[in-house]
Amino acid sequence: CINGVTGKFSSKNVDAPKDLKKPGTGGDDNSFDILIGPATASDALGEEMADCLFEKGFCVLKICQSLADLEQSAEAMRSMGDSGLLGRLPQEVEEGYLGTGCRGKVTWMDPDSPDIQ
Repeated sequence: CINGVTGKFSSKNVDAPKDLKKPGTGGDDNSFDILIGPATASDALGEEMADCLFEKGFCVLKICQSLADLEQSAEAMRSMGDSGLLGRLPQEVEEGYLGTGCRGKVTWMDPDSPDIQ
């Protein structure tokens, strides 16, 4: 999935890793909390993210998408920035959300909005 190749597997053919170390709990630079794929259920994703944020204060997501989808996502974000749809958080809270020295911008994304592609 990380290279864009997908497949369907029976749950009996998939095992959870034994000594999985996530970010903030001994994981390395490549570790993550949640893997997001094309069939990820949004309710389950929301619950897992909320649990992760509650327990650690942050959540690292890894997204499975093809190179073409990655390029399309990056272009959509550039387009949103060029259109003025991305902005900075209030100075009082920005460091708490994005970390020290972050240059990131944010937006509320409504999936039904015509501005979001």
